[in-house]
Amino acid sequence: KEGKKTETRRLWERCRVKAGSIHEMKTKLYEKVKHGKIKIINIKKERLLDITEESAKREGDSSRDEYLEKWFKIYPKSAKNPEVYVLELEFVRE
Repeated sequence: KEGKKTETRRLWERCRVKAGSIHEMKTKLYEKVKHGKIKIINIKKERLLDITEESAKREGDSSRDEYLEKWFKIYPKSAKNPEVYVLELEFVRE
């Protein structure tokens, strides 16, 4: 839903985007359907377990616990508290 997810965390070895860059949105890696564009507003690194309730809501979840539960389902082999890239997003209208 537009405006709901304004932050995302990525488990990358190195950052793959730059602040100010604009990217096509997709829900799956090789999906051909594009859902709009996002602009990367800010990038920072932090430990996963440092996520706040407010950040979890910007991720689109209702709570920190819900977010972390989903994270470990998606990344079951992830370290308990990995360093992640936190990307602040803005939806771009065309």
